[in-house]
Amino acid sequence: MEPVLIQRIKQMMQIRNITQADLARITGIRASSISDYLSGKYQPKQDKIALIADALSVNPGWLMGYDEPKKPVSSSIVEKKGNWDLLAHYQKLSENEQKTIATMIKNGIQDFTVKHDTDNLKMTRELLSLFNQLDIEDQIEIKGEIKGMLKADKYKVKSNDEAI
Repeated sequence: MEPVLIQRIKQMMQIRNITQADLARITGIRASSISDYLSGKYQPKQDKIALIADALSVNPGWLMGYDEPKKPVSSSIVEKKGNWDLLAHYQKLSENEQKTIATMIKNGIQDFTVKHDTDNLKMTRELLSLFNQLDIEDQIEIKGEIKGMLKADKYKVKSNDEAI
């Protein structure tokens, strides 16, 4: 029988429709390490469990099998399928595309032309479409989440021109 940790990681990956490659990219953990964890070859250390739990929007204690709530208090927004898809698509965008989306949201998403290759343009349009399907409270919450992320130095934009 698989350890609870492995069962729950697989369960949440299936629910979130995340592949091992996606999980590796989102967490920054090597794909081979994710594979080793899921096969039971190695047990992830606590810092890696925290990264995986964050990527899956679950409580690390619950992921390890403890009797704790499944989701952290702040993750309720991503529990809705549309919200998770929106965040997953956002995370797949390049840093420049994320900055562009943040600028678009900040400026109130109006007629905005994004010049990217076909695949990235399609993903950006899909992200905007998903965002527009959310009710206003969730849009505001997503906007707040993005603004919070943008407080990190690596996301600071000096002017709107640099974000585009």
